[in-house]
Amino acid sequence: MFVITLYVYLVSCVCTTTVLFVWACDLQLIVSYMCAREFITDYSNVLSFRRHHLFVTLRRT
Repeated sequence: MFVITLYVYLVSCVCTTTVLFVWACDLQLIVSYMCAREFITDYSNVLSFRRHHLFVTLRRT
């Protein structure tokens, strides 16, 4: 009986750890994705602003 209890305890521990680990990894991925998306948006805004600025400068000359 004690062995079965110990086995169940170990299995539940391993399962909980695995679930927590996967969840933490997912969370990290989501955070990284959101940060990357924000960075990409900012970067594309800067690029379009520069392109617009360059276009205006070229039209003036």
